[in-house]
Amino acid sequence: SGYCGRRFWDFCDVWGRSAVLMQRREVLKFAGASAALLGLPSLGTAQQTWSVQPFSLGVASGSPTSNSIVLWTRLDTPALEVAGLATKAVAVTWQLAHDAQFSRIAATGVVQATAALGHSVHAEVAGLEPGRAYFYRFMAGSATSTTGRTRTFPAPQAEVKRLRLAYASCQQWGNGYYSAYRHMLAENLDFVLFLGDYIYEYPSSRPVDVRPTTGGWITTLEGYRSRYALHKSDPDLQAIHAAYPWVVTWDDHEVQNDYAATHEGLSGTPVDNFMVRRRAAYQAFYENMPVTRASFAQLLAGQGDEARVFGSVTFGRLATLYTLDDRQYRDRQACTLTSDQARAAWILINANRSTTRNARCSVATKSAGWPSSLLRPAATGTCSVSKPCLGAETTAPRVGSYSETMAGMVIPPRAVD
Repeated sequence: SGYCGRRFWDFCDVWGRSAVLMQRREVLKFAGASAALLGLPSLGTAQQTWSVQPFSLGVASGSPTSNSIVLWTRLDTPALEVAGLATKAVAVTWQLAHDAQFSRIAATGVVQATAALGHSVHAEVAGLEPGRAYFYRFMAGSATSTTGRTRTFPAPQAEVKRLRLAYASCQQWGNGYYSAYRHMLAENLDFVLFLGDYIYEYPSSRPVDVRPTTGGWITTLEGYRSRYALHKSDPDLQAIHAAYPWVVTWDDHEVQNDYAATHEGLSGTPVDNFMVRRRAAYQAFYENMPVTRASFAQLLAGQGDEARVFGSVTFGRLATLYTLDDRQYRDRQACTLTSDQARAAWILINANRSTTRNARCSVATKSAGWPSSLLRPAATGTCSVSKPCLGAETTAPRVGSYSETMAGMVIPPRAVD
């Protein structure tokens, strides 16, 4: 009980210790009451004992609004295997409280963590007070998770003077440790914004990884689940998840490098059916992120291939936060990257293509002032030094702007970075 994990920070240690202050009979009371409300076997969670901590992947909260939050955890596979529960459903009790000692419970319930969804737990809690902090934890039999802290957004019409957020992305396991999250912990944030590439589908390309990426290239649901578990084993990542609510979107490496909509990318061994791979990756994303089930409902029910990660949420009257999805609705890339010149051409062409849209609208970003002849792809659609994906015409850059001429092409500022 109160397990907080090796190398967690002091705040986590304090919250973890506070989790065991509730007496066992009170835990049973909450579990039994919740089970009765949901029609589940009464006290089912209290009957399981664990020899391995099932909450070793940590806890998280996310998708915050002014009156709701999603609480997340996932039971770890080794603990389930030792307990003989790898293929069975496990009842997990969740609690949301006004204080770290859980003496004032705001909401509680029971979720069935099933093998079909990777034994993930998503508790979508509504009816909360705007602009205030809460504490939460999970219990399954004899095991109690670490305690997390979360916060709702201010009411839509509230006058708010300050918003503090930090953003992160591209956390490839083998390239380094997640020590930057240690600094975020001290920033007194309102939330963390994650911009994509939570995992990578391949090991690091460096000659020697800072830490080894287990599992090699991944293409299946089990592979994606394993890669998320690897990333979530990092104590700094667990700590920042436990400290603040997250707003998340994805990029390409949650599925495959440079994939676009229904078109697979160019890295790794091609699969027989890319959409099967994409569905598996999207399901694994849901299983491991604090997102709402409604956003993934059709995909999880096997009734469609799409999920929704784009949207907006207000932070009082101070700000409106928009999250975008520029992978699921992306035009196929025009060129492969075969040279520095090809890379410059690829960036220039794709700047004129529709890269961010939903089912109803699109937002096209164009290089203002650049003639269309510079944005015309070659007939073959393949870039090379001798045949770049540009027309033959070149033009001088606009006055006051920086440009560089390379192989007969005019490259906009910072086109290659």
